[in-house]
Parts: sequence; structure tokens; C-alpha cells
Amino acid sequence: MNKHRANRKKAAIWLWLLMFFLMLQGGGSKGNEMLTAEAAVSDQAALEHGGGNAVTPQQFGALADGIHDDGPALQKALESGNPVVLVSDLYLFSGVSVWDHNVSLNGNGHVLYCDGKGVEICATLNDDPSSAAAIVTENKPYYGTYHRGYVSYGGSSPLTENLGEVTVGYFHEYQAYLSDLTIIARNFDGQCGLELKRMCKSVVRNVRSICEEGSDGEVGIHVHNCYQVRLEGCHAQNWTASNTCDRGYGIEADGNDIVITGCTAFGNKHDICICSGRNIFSTDIRVNDCKVGCVYDPNAYRADGSKKYQARFDIHGAGERVFVNNLDIAVEAASPDTIFASLRAPKAELNGMTLTGDAGYVVFAELADSFTFTGLRMENMDLYGGFRPEESIRELRITDGVLNGFARMGPHTKVYLEGVSVRDQGKSARGAGAKEISGVHPNE
Repeated sequence: MNKHRANRKKAAIWLWLLMFFLMLQGGGSKGNEMLTAEAAVSDQAALEHGGGNAVTPQQFGALADGIHDDGPALQKALESGNPVVLVSDLYLFSGVSVWDHNVSLNGNGHVLYCDGKGVEICATLNDDPSSAAAIVTENKPYYGTYHRGYVSYGGSSPLTENLGEVTVGYFHEYQAYLSDLTIIARNFDGQCGLELKRMCKSVVRNVRSICEEGSDGEVGIHVHNCYQVRLEGCHAQNWTASNTCDRGYGIEADGNDIVITGCTAFGNKHDICICSGRNIFSTDIRVNDCKVGCVYDPNAYRADGSKKYQARFDIHGAGERVFVNNLDIAVEAASPDTIFASLRAPKAELNGMTLTGDAGYVVFAELADSFTFTGLRMENMDLYGGFRPEESIRELRITDGVLNGFARMGPHTKVYLEGVSVRDQGKSARGAGAKEISGVHPNE
């Protein structure tokens, strides 16, 4: 009797296990999506925002059929507080605007087809008007010393050199982590593909933002008024804004402690721009191992844009501690009025900058104080001190370089060269208006 009871008990256990296995195999698409999402979410995304409880936009109603709008579903997923992972391409007809949330989105190699509007992730600022904030927008910017550039701040005291504490105190610290995602922008007149506003300690990694031919998008990846943000391995292409405004930036960033590493930008009106606003103070900016221009990608729709004053690389009115390392710029069929780089900051250090083109120039303009170059390569291009004498650079140091010549150096500019070859003797620093020259070595 006991033996028969034991056999029946074993059979019941095996039957229960078989039913459980069949339930797992046929548990419906939602369960399978959840398992797929948890398996696909990256370790980094889980690390950024608290574990592997990943969700998918499909769990919030996304159909991903190219007919229905997946924007509301993606927004709900991002606002859920869980890491979000894509398991398919999505179609956004209404755009996504997420405010005051930590956001983690792993694109998992999929595409957001954005029609008319992109993805916006924003945080509300601390509303204390008396805080001596590091970044604030005002109607009338405060001009510090003449060569310091554009500076604005709230409160009654000037900004300190160490801006970290006041910046953190000024922001509500919301973070974003976005990775392995492609944004295809359609019908994007005057819009941004991906925009981060007032976010802290965020990472954008392996995100591609491409404006389709026939659209007139404004900015591919826009990091605005942010603190400690990293752009890594990102790409932006064909953002021109020719009809709506004079922007058209592939990658645009302003704020404090911004790092742009291993990024590419091709075929934009301006490929990479640091701090384009004249009422924003940006400091601690680093650009490492980036490649911009027109000849790298044959699929770039607009090779050199449509207006004269365009720069492939633009530092516009940025503040202190600007560092650029290993920057490659190339322009196909460049003309003499092509601006390869426009460098407008009080001080900057550039190490390993290579410019390839038939003609053109690099310009130091708008209140530059001193620049240091190491490993400058621009055989067919001139260095301009400024558009007007009062804007010209005060001190220029170049070590290990080759360039065509100098132009528009101010009467008080000091130029120090070491191991530098100047190809055009008629455009050597001695004939460029500089008051004091040291170490010029023109080619024979």
C-alpha cells in the first residue's frame, strides 16, 4: 500500500513539472517579450538604474507596425522607472518628451523612426533665483573681462573656478543612459533628433541620429545645460536647418564637464559645436578621438552646406578648460572660404588635430585669449587670428606642426612655434601682423 502511494506521489510531481514546462513554452507573447527584454538589457543599463527589471514598449501598448504611433507607449515605458529595452524598431509620430525621470533606454540595435518630432529628456531646474548657478539663461549676459567670452550667472557673486558644487546644487539630479540606438528623422523642420536638457551624470553611447534626405532638421544630438554628460561612439548626419534657422548641428553640447569621445559627424551644416549660446557658460569640455567632415561617408547628402560661414568644428563662446585630442577634419573640394574649425574660447589646448582639404582656414575669433597646439597638421590651410584686430588671439603656441600660413594676427598677438613648418613664406607669422614671433621655420 505504501509503495503504491509513493508511486502516485511521484507521478503527480512529474505531471506538475510537465504542465509547468508546457506553460513556459506557450505562455503568450507578453511573457516571451519580458524574458527577451531581461536577457537583452545591458549590464551597464542595469548598473545605471537599479537592476534588471527591464520593460519593453510593447508592454505599454506599442505595436511597431509602422501604422500606429508608438510614441505614447515608449514614453510610458521610459516614465515607469524601469530600464527600457527595445525588442523591435518603433515608429514615433508624436514624439517623446520625458520630464523629471531617471531614464535608461537600451536600443538593442533597433531604430526609432521619428516623424516630425524626436526624443526629449528634460529635468526641471532648481527654482531658487538667488543661487549662484553655474549655468543659467538670462536676457542680458554678463560680460566679464573682455577676453573671457560670454558668461552669465544668477546671484550677486561672480562664478568661481570650481563650479561643481554650485552646479549640482542648481540641478535636480536626474540621469539618463541611452545606448545602441538609431534615430531616423523624417519631416524634421527645425526639430532635434535626441535632446537632453538639464540632465546630470548621464551617458549617451552608440547612438546614431540621421536626418533623412528632404528633411531640414536642426540638431542631431543636443546636450543642453547639462552637467557631467558623456557622449561616446555617437554619430550624427545630414542636419542642416537651412530653411528654419542658421543652426544645423550634428552634435551640439553646452554645460559643465562634458566629454565627447569617439564620435563622428558627417554632412551637417556644422558637425560638432560646443556651446553655441552666448548666454551660457560652459567649462571643462573635452573632445577626444572624433572625426568630422564631408568625405568620410559617401551617403552624406549635403557635402559642404549652403552658406559661407560654416565650421566643421566650432567652439563658440565656451569658457575655461577646453581640451581637444585627436580630431580629424576633412572637407571634399574645399574652397578658400571654407572654415574647418572656428575656435572661440578664452583658452584651449588642442593635441593632434589633422585637417584635410584643398584650401580653407582655421579661425580664432571672438575674444580668444590663448591657444596651445601640439601635432597640428593643416598643410593647405591658414590660421586666422580673428575677423577683426580687437578679436584676435593674444597668445598662440604651436609645437610639432605644419600649416600653409598665418593671417589676421592682431598687433599684440604673440606667436611661439617649435618644430613648425610654414609652407607659404609670404604668409609666415612675420608678415601676419603679430608683434612678437618666436621659432618660425618656413619651408624653402
